[in-house]
Amino acid sequence: MGYSLQAMVEIIKLPEHVANQIAAGEVVQRPSSVVKELLENAVDAQATRVELRLRSGGIALVSVIDNGLGIHSSQLALAFERHATSKLKSADDLFRLATKGFRGEALASIAAVSDVVLVSKTADEPTAFAIRMRAGKRELFEETAFSTGTSVSVSHLFFTIPARKNFLKSEAVELKHCLDEFHRVALLHENIHFQCFHNEAVLYDLPVGSRHQRIVHIFGSKYADRLVPVKEQTERFELSGYVIKPEYAKKTRGEQFFFINKRFIRSPYLHKAVLEAFEGLLLSGHHPGYFIEIDIDKAAIDVNIHPTKTEIKLDDEYHVFSVLRAAVRHSLGRYQINAPIDFELNPIFTPSYEQHVSEAKAPRIKVSSTFNPFKPEVQQQESFSELYVETDAQQIRIDGQTAVKEDLWNLDSLKTFQWANKFIVVSSADKLLVIDQYRAHQRVLYEAFLKKMTVEHIGSQQLLFQESIALQPQEWVLFETIESHLIDLGFEFERSAESLIIKGVPEFFPPNESGSVFKRLIEEAESLSSVLSYSTADMAAKVLAKHSAVKKGVALSAEAITELITDLSRCKEPYLSPFNKRIFVTVQEAEIIQKLH
Repeated sequence: MGYSLQAMVEIIKLPEHVANQIAAGEVVQRPSSVVKELLENAVDAQATRVELRLRSGGIALVSVIDNGLGIHSSQLALAFERHATSKLKSADDLFRLATKGFRGEALASIAAVSDVVLVSKTADEPTAFAIRMRAGKRELFEETAFSTGTSVSVSHLFFTIPARKNFLKSEAVELKHCLDEFHRVALLHENIHFQCFHNEAVLYDLPVGSRHQRIVHIFGSKYADRLVPVKEQTERFELSGYVIKPEYAKKTRGEQFFFINKRFIRSPYLHKAVLEAFEGLLLSGHHPGYFIEIDIDKAAIDVNIHPTKTEIKLDDEYHVFSVLRAAVRHSLGRYQINAPIDFELNPIFTPSYEQHVSEAKAPRIKVSSTFNPFKPEVQQQESFSELYVETDAQQIRIDGQTAVKEDLWNLDSLKTFQWANKFIVVSSADKLLVIDQYRAHQRVLYEAFLKKMTVEHIGSQQLLFQESIALQPQEWVLFETIESHLIDLGFEFERSAESLIIKGVPEFFPPNESGSVFKRLIEEAESLSSVLSYSTADMAAKVLAKHSAVKKGVALSAEAITELITDLSRCKEPYLSPFNKRIFVTVQEAEIIQKLH
């Protein structure tokens, strides 16, 4: 037996510019990564005023200008060398970090994949100097005019690696990520005046103030009354900040901020501590909001885990967990925060199914002299098979079994009743069909709304009382992205300095709820990973259906039950809700017999 010898694989050292581009992938993932690094450098430079300028969501330009200490002209070129930093001298310094940056990788990584112009001046130099780095190579170094501080402008991001640029999302999505990073830095440093511009428009102007004022300036004046202070001090650390009252908790994430030693961090473990403190106070599927800062001995944490520096390790994380949970729970109790009442689930405040699907009628009073309230009412109902409107047959999987559309709905000797004001039970000779009334009505309304938006001509109805909605800067960006689509759907808007005025809505839109439903449209758009990759009509139909569907806990009359089942049977997809949740389950007689044995 012979053996074939393969040629020896040669090991080579990568060229420096290739190694820099590979390393840059860990530090610079999108424009928001540049925003984070440059803002943190400005803070480390002891700036009291920081200006962030973005163009096209940061894709075209990210510029940060500060009035900090500046960089001496003799060290400008060195600042772009990998592992060159002024923030630590030895490995021991890693365990007593007082700055946000320390790896010496940010500027080198950014310069490797973009075009960077850095202008800086120190207080002891008579003039400023500018240096330009393109794809990691120096192209310019000259004197220029600039006040004390530093300006860094990053353009043509990822022009050296087009494949990475192809993975960037829309302008609105990238801007949202940039603003998220801006929030994390600005929230933590209320002693610094921050400004943020996008395409020359002012998004934020945050003056120096208290932490409470900074939160209100970023998220809006409505947050002034939503914040509950949290404060606790032990021998090992100090905890302070705010939690948002549970009645203002949202289904979407985005208002969860943990800071440790002046650094934004992500910690599922500490998040769980807050969740446990809110136990019994949140509606299902909602997330608590919080702005919590922990000041702990620098030697008790390790931030050198990941290049983004948002992951940490704590020496005694269970102790921090316990104190955090107790402190939040104590604050909620101290300020008498009680579990919110979900009025949506109360039948008194929820319209019936008939009100959702029927035309408004003038009130009439009719009294029957033969009415006997103690005599059981006999309902005459048609066979369900007669109510079913046949569509194309297709094989589906329900409860692990293959079924055909027609067979599934062909139930003879139809008998229906409502169970627990949540489910509709349809019985036949050998099985039961248990329908979730909320999901069923969602499906019916979703297909009806979507048809009106995409097939039928949509008219617009003028509002008698126009709705004014205050939008935050990130919400304005999302609105502008979908504005043209909303106009196509029948919305009419007018913009004021700080508010959006809704003048008209689609003719099928509930006029008295235009403000709340429209706000949900914006929130839903914000929760999507890419607004432009989704159909605006589909998103709008889902939000409207979710908001307008008859809720669980609402009693339905026999006529409403029949109408809902009929409408559901006529849907193109009667098996799943618009959010891909099962609408009904079938229970065979054999299953019941088996469970009784």
